[in-house]
Amino acid sequence: MTILLTGGTGSIGRGVLAELVRQGHHVAALARTPHAADAVAVAGATPVHGNLADAARWIRELGDLDGIIHIAASFGPDMSANDAALVRAVIETAPGHARRLGDRLPVIYTGGCWLYGETGDDAAIEGSRFDPPAAFRHTILHRNWLYESPHLRASTIHPAGVWHDNGGAIGRILRAARAGRAPGLIGSGKARWPLVHADDLAALYVKVLEAGRHGQDYHGVAERGVAAGEIAEHLANRFGAPAPVREPLENVMTELGDWAECLTFDQTMEAPRSRDELGWTPARPGVLAAF
Repeated sequence: MTILLTGGTGSIGRGVLAELVRQGHHVAALARTPHAADAVAVAGATPVHGNLADAARWIRELGDLDGIIHIAASFGPDMSANDAALVRAVIETAPGHARRLGDRLPVIYTGGCWLYGETGDDAAIEGSRFDPPAAFRHTILHRNWLYESPHLRASTIHPAGVWHDNGGAIGRILRAARAGRAPGLIGSGKARWPLVHADDLAALYVKVLEAGRHGQDYHGVAERGVAAGEIAEHLANRFGAPAPVREPLENVMTELGDWAECLTFDQTMEAPRSRDELGWTPARPGVLAAF
């Protein structure tokens, strides 16, 4: 299969690209910069030079596609507009691909755990009510656009906090601990983060590509919820760093953007549909066991 992949150099996309190539698929990976183009080429993909904002241009220049996986997000003030440009381009070009396939074009959209807001002990499952922060409200709208297209078999994956051996969702804490600095904690550290390793999540993307049902959401979560403070204390001890210290939310938002408020959400999350319908079983150890 020939699969268009956006976000192929990110924390999620690198694993998805590697898994698609491992399973013998041809991957056309969007690359915004020459550095990104080199990275996806080394990983085994064909670079597609462009960005989300000009998707209407480059997506028409591609050949036949058997599926699309959209992961990329700019996390800046233009995040909603860029995402809309990509989604509209997919919908506009879908009829041609669907006619060639004789069926709907498989598309995977990427949401996220933060779309559920604070859940506390009431774990979000597929079908739970959304309560998105302002920064990600557009995600629900664009997901619905895809679900309304008669030419797409569109599904959405909502990843938990995605981590890997060099960081991801735990990156700020891990980098500080490895450097011998006190990891920063926003608030009390009691907020729980649902988590999944990037390799396990990559396997889910391929399963949804192959067998996901139209209009269905799937969760990618391996650990229901681990307290951020517990992660920080564990990594500080593991690398001999000072104990975690409180960090003002305002400072983190200045560094990362308004979306950083999501790091304070106390969330739990489960994935019954991914596990029962698709047979997805995370294989990697949990974040505390991995370090």
